[in-house]
Amino acid sequence: MKTNRNLFIGIVAVLVTVAVWLVAEAGVKSETSIKSNKSSKQNAEGAFITPEDHENFIRIINKSRIVHKIRNQVDILKGLGAISVLVEGITPDIERLGLTRQALQTDVELLLRKYGIEVEKDMPLRGLYIVVTAMPKESGIIAYTISVEFYDVVIPVRNPTIMIIGATVWQNSGGVGIVGTNRIRRISEDVEGHVKEFINDYLAANPKEQ
Repeated sequence: MKTNRNLFIGIVAVLVTVAVWLVAEAGVKSETSIKSNKSSKQNAEGAFITPEDHENFIRIINKSRIVHKIRNQVDILKGLGAISVLVEGITPDIERLGLTRQALQTDVELLLRKYGIEVEKDMPLRGLYIVVTAMPKESGIIAYTISVEFYDVVIPVRNPTIMIIGATVWQNSGGVGIVGTNRIRRISEDVEGHVKEFINDYLAANPKEQ
């Protein structure tokens, strides 16, 4: 688990740097067109971020982003019962802008329960681990990354005497975005999209009886 987190931190550093560079480049080329767009709304920090700008950025990132997602992850989720949820990475600066760790965790837990997945608070050895790393800028934009992992206790076949605690057995990382501070809720929506991928695999591995 520690190795995966260190790897994620390294990926975050690279992706945030790329995100900020892309925004700076796009800002120089599109400043005139953005300001002339009457549909643009200025947020509290003075930056103009339109839905079209956001979607264009995501398309660029999707072509070049680092994505680590092990397919064939469905079988490893078979037989799972209740799971826990842990959300980390939300800084005080982001919470002051309106996105709190507790609110995000509650949203994820409610989403899981909505699809019939039982959530237990006190289950530290098996759970969904969500990291949101967000970097607010003075210009009024937030560059962010999202990682969603499922960790469990694993016993290697080659040596059943070993028990690995906190091993990542399902992962979907590499989600990158950029949003204006007045649209910070978009981060929560992106987290929901990543969690739904886990839900899809969970339900495929554990189909409900007809």
